[in-house]
Amino acid sequence: ILKVWIAVLGDGEVAVKALSVAAGLAIIPLTYGLGQRLFGRRTGLLAALMAAASPLLVWYAQEVRMYSLLTALTLAAALCLWQALDSGRGPWWLLYALLTVAGAYTHVYGALLLPAHGLFALWAWERGWGGARGERAAWLWSVLAGLSAFAAVAILYAPWACAAWQSSGSAFSGRPLLSPLEMLGALLAAFTLHRAVAPGIVLAAVGALVLLGLVAGRREDREAPDGAATGPRTLTAGDARVFLDLYLLLPVALVAALSQRYELWGVPYFTILAPPFLVALAAGIAVLSRRWLLLGLATSGIVLTLAILGLAANAAPENRKEDWRAAAAYVRDHAAADDAILVVADFAAVPFRYYYRGPATVYTPWGGRLSDSAAVAAPVDGLGGANNIWLVLSHQEPIDPDGLIPRLLDQRYPTVTEQFPRGVRLTAYAVRTLLTQLPPGVGRVDQDLGPLRLLARTVDPGPHFAADSTYHPPSGWIHVTLY
Repeated sequence: ILKVWIAVLGDGEVAVKALSVAAGLAIIPLTYGLGQRLFGRRTGLLAALMAAASPLLVWYAQEVRMYSLLTALTLAAALCLWQALDSGRGPWWLLYALLTVAGAYTHVYGALLLPAHGLFALWAWERGWGGARGERAAWLWSVLAGLSAFAAVAILYAPWACAAWQSSGSAFSGRPLLSPLEMLGALLAAFTLHRAVAPGIVLAAVGALVLLGLVAGRREDREAPDGAATGPRTLTAGDARVFLDLYLLLPVALVAALSQRYELWGVPYFTILAPPFLVALAAGIAVLSRRWLLLGLATSGIVLTLAILGLAANAAPENRKEDWRAAAAYVRDHAAADDAILVVADFAAVPFRYYYRGPATVYTPWGGRLSDSAAVAAPVDGLGGANNIWLVLSHQEPIDPDGLIPRLLDQRYPTVTEQFPRGVRLTAYAVRTLLTQLPPGVGRVDQDLGPLRLLARTVDPGPHFAADSTYHPPSGWIHVTLY
């Protein structure tokens, strides 16, 4: 999808980021649609408002990564599934199949929602059996259409599923393994505040509201009791709660079970569960509002205030995203054509290459986890002809969790400089320290310094400041090279 997007709109920074922004904006009306279909218009409006202010969703809508797109696709697929089972119309099943395959190919977490979808379809079909003859015919049509949709998803996704299964367990995330309760706690904090911090009692209260929505949420626009169908539709408020429970909780349970072996855990991947979380939260607040209107209004205000605090934390200096633009600009300004740039994580080389416009060559020799020094030494030996090696470290834990690469370079070569743009560490190592002649353009000095003679020196051009918030916070460095 991104490749087609770039082909149409170009690869400029605004154009590339626009896909995630568009997906993030689409999440808002889709969240309204889910809340409205499950529990009514007011629940949908409140859930959409919270989605618009969600610090987690806003954060990932600013990244050229799959999280916003994956969330939008899986949310639209879930909404189509509900519509297909509620109306029995075939076009909804077709849309469901297409969106589900697109989400599963976007990221493997998209496929983790399939068990929840399948279980809910079985639940709905079982409850729809036993009507009059005409109703049974409609029921049979819905079952056949649904089974065809699930079969199409399985066939279309099978090649990628086999490849994912073969490579499972080969990557190391570097993240600690959490228990299921710890996972739920981490997700509760991320969905509520993301980067901000709140007392545990506040998060517990939000969790209680979500639980209230999961067990007691009901549709304010339908007066029929749970289990009773009204009008042409077949699904009830009780079905809505089952749907939301499976949507929100079953993927977490699956990841908790699979993570004991395959390290699937990661908060960013669970962005797909933020919309059902917000719908459950809105449904819980709606339950309060029916009994105590003022309490419900106050709770809504408090939850939105927490979201605003999370948005403020997103913008705080300590929570800034990786500054690849600054990292690439520094290397561009200081690396020569005969230098080598070594990016440890191959996926981190993508944003670095996007911004880097210098003469030095970028190398990414490691694509898997490093377990011994021999695997590190061979690529480094191949760069022995370079003048300097620039080591770029960011999110290197899956590749080099033990720090073997910087350790080897520290042992072999002296350090020229270190820079620390946000989320990135740049270290330059001098490979050739003995020269037969001075480089062109250096300032000649020819001054005796005791047992040494200073022949020349270079100093970084441009202004220098005592404080630098980009490359070396909190102090500024003046880089001097002596010959």
